[in-house]
Amino acid sequence: MGNTGSMKSDDWENLKRVTGLPIKELKALHKEFHIGFPNGKMSKEDYLKINNQHDNQSTEDFVSTMFDAFDKDKNGYIDFTEYAVVIGIKKNGSLNDKILLAFNMFDIDGNGTIEYDEMLKLISSLFKMIASKSHGDNPKVMEKMESQAKERVDHIFSKMDVNGDGELTLEEFTQGCHRDKEISRALLNIQNKI
Repeated sequence: MGNTGSMKSDDWENLKRVTGLPIKELKALHKEFHIGFPNGKMSKEDYLKINNQHDNQSTEDFVSTMFDAFDKDKNGYIDFTEYAVVIGIKKNGSLNDKILLAFNMFDIDGNGTIEYDEMLKLISSLFKMIASKSHGDNPKVMEKMESQAKERVDHIFSKMDVNGDGELTLEEFTQGCHRDKEISRALLNIQNKI
């Protein structure tokens, strides 16, 4: 279903079911996507340009990490289906859909668990991106952001990693988000940065 130029009626219905978007809206989104990416693929460089994120290294790191999270098949491109799923969940998804999207964003290597370093990479790059807006890539500020990100991830893992194995399963992540509304809000808010 990645090459949507040849999508069949069943493909549209399936994408509608997955995204919660009406077929008419999906087709309009598809048209816009293919105007910007005639080959049906958005590269990391394209994603950075769209997000105007060549301002500084911190911002570029965060956007690059987000790209990796959305490139579910890890082929170096975001195709229309990957793009539409993210848009649909952000727009229409239930809390559990959004928790699953957040889980998949943090599970950068796609192995079905969130390792400590994966969450640290994403949260650290987010903190640095936010700080860089007012401080540039000041090394002392970036070091402080790295430290704060580590504290935040330590806190999240202390609350969610029930079996203490240093990684979060989808079940641990979901239960943790439902148990702790503050953590849930913070983790799900990252989706609004994309």
